[in-house]
Amino acid sequence: MRTRPILHGIAALAVSLLAARAADPIVSNLAAAQRTGTKLVDISYDVAADTATVVASLEISPDGGTTWSVPATGVSGDIGESIATGMGKTITWNAGIDWDDQQSTQMRFRVTANDLQIPPEGFSLIPAGQ
Repeated sequence: MRTRPILHGIAALAVSLLAARAADPIVSNLAAAQRTGTKLVDISYDVAADTATVVASLEISPDGGTTWSVPATGVSGDIGESIATGMGKTITWNAGIDWDDQQSTQMRFRVTANDLQIPPEGFSLIPAGQ
């Protein structure tokens, strides 16, 4: 019967694809500073990944990281899809848009990177479900 070699071949291919999976991206050297006299906050970071680009996101906490409830919509710079990996990335957050007239001495910023973006050519996204 010829099904065994085919099944073994499929299993070997699946194992090799799992072994070749890229490592998770790493965000490092995160720093934030408010521009003097403005409501703009510059957030800098580095990102390393096995891919050329990542999707970068920003979360903001007003209470030292207990909750991440501050909106981060007034942002520009190295955030969103197709952000090239490397050093010296910068996001500018306009706190005047998202958090006007509020203050905290415990602000924290979290930048995350995801390398799962657009499916490779010839593949399609399949929505979750049954």
